[in-house]
Amino acid sequence: MYNQLLAWGMARANTVSEETIKLKECKQFTTMAQLKRWLFADLHGTVLELGPGAGINLSYYPPDISNCKFKILAS
Repeated sequence: MYNQLLAWGMARANTVSEETIKLKECKQFTTMAQLKRWLFADLHGTVLELGPGAGINLSYYPPDISNCKFKILAS
C-alpha cells in the first residue's frame, strides 16, 4: 500500500511545470526550468542520478547522454 501511495503522490507532485516555479533572489535565472537547463547543458557520456524520484530531470538531459544510471535511495 505504501508503494502505491508513494507513486500516486509523486505523479501528483510532478504535474506542476518547472516553468511555473519561480526562483527568488536569483538574478541569472527566473524559473527552475531555466536553471536546470543551464546546470545539465554540459553533461555528456554516462550520468548517475541519485534518488531520481519520478524522473523529472530526464527531460533536461542533453541528447548526447550515452548511458543513464539510477540509484534508488532507500530510507
